[in-house]
Amino acid sequence: MNGFYILTFDIEDWYLSYHSTQMPLELWDKQQYRTERNTDLILDFLNQRKLKATFFFLGYEIKKNPSLLRKVHKEGHELGFHGMYHVPPHVSGREKFQKELRYGLSMMSDISGAPIYFYRAPGFSLNAECEWLPEVVAAEGIVADSSVVSGTFVGRKRVPDNPFLWERAGIKLAEFPLSKRRILGFPVKYSGSGYLRLWPLWLLQNFFSRGNYHMLYFHPRDFDTMVPISTELPWYRNIMNRIGNAGTLEKLSSLAFKYSLTSLGQAYNQWKGKIDLE
Repeated sequence: MNGFYILTFDIEDWYLSYHSTQMPLELWDKQQYRTERNTDLILDFLNQRKLKATFFFLGYEIKKNPSLLRKVHKEGHELGFHGMYHVPPHVSGREKFQKELRYGLSMMSDISGAPIYFYRAPGFSLNAECEWLPEVVAAEGIVADSSVVSGTFVGRKRVPDNPFLWERAGIKLAEFPLSKRRILGFPVKYSGSGYLRLWPLWLLQNFFSRGNYHMLYFHPRDFDTMVPISTELPWYRNIMNRIGNAGTLEKLSSLAFKYSLTSLGQAYNQWKGKIDLE
């Protein structure tokens, strides 16, 4: 199959989604730690199928378990930054965002021994309230970003369903958005996490057969059939954390068999040009 089928993982634990304030930061360390267990399931799957992917690490997870970052890097996968505490950029504000970005990228480079070229905002939350984000991340050495949903308006630009180049304030940044497909005229997300878990495989295959660009994204919890239930989370979050998890690997396996899955860096090299990822 021609086109881009990009495989990415956001490394954060089961109690994080949407916005970090669904569970206060001071409670995070008190929760059952399942990130490494579930990330190991992902790594085993990738090794068995000889696939490479891009792993966007939350800074909190790196500080909690730096050896997991080293393991992912040692197995030949690409590293990206996903923010320190899963706070959307427009909530942090430009100054705090830039400070945490510099800290996080430096921490990742020190631990892995490699430069970091990729960034993803929590929840694909790049929007009109933080249109400064491409300028800031490009200035810190990021070459490819995956932080926005297609159809979102950022400034006067409506984000397309395919990779494009941000050009502003003297910078250029490749953007790989989360694309949508239409059902009965309505645009819907389909290519990762709870959306992929909910859609039946036959419909997913229909979505993936359309167009030549698809951004797949998952979290370790998407493969966990025993996600804990917490009274600290909204009732619907506890339900959503478990729906369809038992079939995630099977669906991903089917897609990997039919389509040529690639990492963000590999896609960038094909789309834009060559960069040194060593």
